[in-house]
Amino acid sequence: MIELLLKLEMSLWIKETRNNYDYLDKILHKNFKEFGMSGSIFSKEDILNNLDLNLESKFPFKNLEVKQIDEISYLITYQAEVIEKTKSIKSNRSSIWIGRDSFQLLFHQGTLTE
Repeated sequence: MIELLLKLEMSLWIKETRNNYDYLDKILHKNFKEFGMSGSIFSKEDILNNLDLNLESKFPFKNLEVKQIDEISYLITYQAEVIEKTKSIKSNRSSIWIGRDSFQLLFHQGTLTE
């Protein structure tokens, strides 16, 4: 279960899956919401209509934790670092995934740390 959740979370940082409409349409919950590092709020539709994200992620992410909230909800937290053009961007990240055998991302937040 935890391995699957981590695989899904990390897939959002890989260009081939992060920019794949069908993939994101499947794993983002219909009520998905993201509070971005910029302070902007994004819906599922916003994400699906902007599939040109071109970031280079530095794996592995730090302080990765998965906590079960209830029978079907999980919280994933970690510190991410990405390279955008030539600039390193560090952030704290949190995601809430819901499901039993398959999961959808309900909420994500990125908070700039530097």
